Amino acid sequence: MRVFVGISEKKLGEILKKYRTEYGYTQKKLADYLGIDRTTYTKYETVRKPEIDVIMRLAAFYNVSVEVFLEEFFVEGKGETKAALASAPAKKELMSLTEDEKQLIGFYRESVRKDKIFEDTKNVWLEDNGMVSPDGKEE
Repeated sequence: MRVFVGISEKKLGEILKKYRTEYGYTQKKLADYLGIDRTTYTKYETVRKPEIDVIMRLAAFYNVSVEVFLEEFFVEGKGETKAALASAPAKKELMSLTEDEKQLIGFYRESVRKDKIFEDTKNVWLEDNGMVSPDGKEE
């Protein structure tokens, strides 16, 4: 199972710059695509971490999944035996979030108990996808 680990502004900025230069785009071109000032985009490559929706839009711009875009921040983890757990949600279209999904993301961002929310959500997802029974036993 691949698990997402923390990401620093500097490392993320290096990835953004790497993609931009490999594809031959200017900071202005990406800023225009995102609908922001070039100086704001420049900060994403240097000192400021963009919001997840910006990361998702940039991954879509480069036509890669968020997981591929941020590949170095995913590591092999321990726990569930189903490798699909980490990657299945990433395969779905994330660009068009519903209002409920946006609200859930807002709740998560503001929570001090992110680990609890993540664990509960993961367990519901496992159950919904037939990977564990309602009593928590692996199927």
